[in-house]
Amino acid sequence: MPEPFSLYVHVPYCTVRCGYCDFNTYTASELGGGASRASYAAQAIAEIGLAAAHLRAAGREPARVETVFFG
Repeated sequence: MPEPFSLYVHVPYCTVRCGYCDFNTYTASELGGGASRASYAAQAIAEIGLAAAHLRAAGREPARVETVFFG
C-alpha cells in the first residue's frame, strides 16, 4: 500500500517573500514573467500530473494525498 503524503502548493503572487517562509519559493517578479494568473490552475494541475508520473517511473505508485498546504 502506498504511503500517504502531503503537498505544498505555492501560489506565486506574493509581493515579497515572508521572512518565515522555509519553502523554495519565488515571487512573481523573480520568475521573470513565467507566472500567469490566468494559467496558474492548469499549470498547477499539470505539475501534479508530472509528479505522479515521476513516482510511477521510480516504481512507486502515487499515494493518497492526506494534506494540502497553500502558501
